[in-house]
Amino acid sequence: MLIGGLGAGLFFIILFVALSVLICLIGLRTDRPGVFCVIATFISLFVILFIVLVPKDSANPTPEPDVVYDHTSGFRKGVTGILVISTLVTGVLLCSQVVLHPIQGSRIRMNVSR
Repeated sequence: MLIGGLGAGLFFIILFVALSVLICLIGLRTDRPGVFCVIATFISLFVILFIVLVPKDSANPTPEPDVVYDHTSGFRKGVTGILVISTLVTGVLLCSQVVLHPIQGSRIRMNVSR
């Protein structure tokens, strides 16, 4: 089923990314905002990877030739690579900013009598 030339998978991807952003924004108001952001990001990533990597059925079946080429495999691998890299970068930034709180330095006072 196509809506405006776009398949249902694209709408699911948009829906899950929007829900992930919404959950992250709601989670920022809690005591531990990193937990909600990580959970929402991974759920969204798994759904997107499932939709992108699972081959789709053709809406208009054609007679199959002897050799079948998948012309979308490069695109799917590229999207998967971008998603994995962005998830890793997000995880590193989240760990450095939220999970690992910056350590504040303080002076050490030594009581040395002279």
